[in-house]
Amino acid sequence: MGILDDECGLFDQLAGLYSGGISNIDIFLKSYDHAPYTVIRRTKENLYLEKPVLTLGLMAQSEPFEKAMHNSQFVGRGLIQRFLFAFPESRQGERKQSSPPVPESAKNAYTELITRLLSAKSADKPYILRFNRQAALYMSDYFDNIEQGLKPEGRLEFMAEWANKLYAKCVRIAGILHLCQHSHDEPIDEQTAQR
Repeated sequence: MGILDDECGLFDQLAGLYSGGISNIDIFLKSYDHAPYTVIRRTKENLYLEKPVLTLGLMAQSEPFEKAMHNSQFVGRGLIQRFLFAFPESRQGERKQSSPPVPESAKNAYTELITRLLSAKSADKPYILRFNRQAALYMSDYFDNIEQGLKPEGRLEFMAEWANKLYAKCVRIAGILHLCQHSHDEPIDEQTAQR
């Protein structure tokens, strides 16, 4: 499942807006690593998800972002550390009233790509993607670089909880970029690893 939210009210809901201030983020934590998730219900049948998968795309203004970053449940249980963040520069003062339409060829290529990715299936198990030798060496160097930054007084020490998940996030992104252009049975090349 995916949740795309341009107002980021999701953080308020996760913090317990509708449950008396009791936060319940278990499904979000479990779906990051596809860990089994069970809900024991009193009045209905229990819910069991074998391998939940959840994608979040949130556009937060500064206030909800700050609240989430300082929520002890979100930080202490590792929810915030599962996100990748982007802080684009403001375009205020440079915007145009109108913009050219998206070319039909770009629309078609995008639709085709998304349709292909969403319809990709393997038998009963997920695809296993592999790096070629050069890409594996590049990723190994990247891993070592992150580990160096995590040492005491390293450049990543102050955000160690987040940086500990960085390598795995990059491997996942490399896999997605690879599948956008190649078959799952081809190895991931160095150019894709660098991207």
